[in-house]
Amino acid sequence: MRMLILYLKITTFLLLIWMYQCFYNCDFYKTLIDKNILQTKNELKYERVLTEGDISGKKQTYAKECIEESPLDNKKNKWENPDLYKDPYNYWYKVIIPKLWEQFDKETSEMSPNSKNREWNVEWHKLSTEKIKDLYLVTLRRYIPYEEKKKIIDSVMKELDSRFEIFLCECKIRKGKKKKKK
Repeated sequence: MRMLILYLKITTFLLLIWMYQCFYNCDFYKTLIDKNILQTKNELKYERVLTEGDISGKKQTYAKECIEESPLDNKKNKWENPDLYKDPYNYWYKVIIPKLWEQFDKETSEMSPNSKNREWNVEWHKLSTEKIKDLYLVTLRRYIPYEEKKKIIDSVMKELDSRFEIFLCECKIRKGKKKKKK
């Protein structure tokens, strides 16, 4: 008797699974119809392109008109990087530091690798540590409104940019003095 009940439970379970798959997941007639519709749409698009010919010239004129209508100089259309405002500390280390290193490496290509590493790891670290701490602390302050945080982050980034430019100029001057001594 127990075996019969167990057998019935298993078969009803399998039957329910089969019914679910057939009636809820797989509408075979519907998927066939959808495939046919997509195929006919693609054929119509292809025929339209063949009859209209080259439409790339039209697209270029639309792009020029769009730029004239809404230039990027507007403050409304200013592009913002959302990662910068979510976690500026991480953004600094993952995005900006590699770019600054590339620029530093290009500008000081004539320096020896040891002096280049010393300048970057010691001097630049001294100059930027305070402002980077400010970036980190901004994210921890929950009571500051979002707009205020954006202003603080932007000002800190501008300050770091200006410090980096000054740092690059000082490195070039030091490099020039070392060349004159030799």
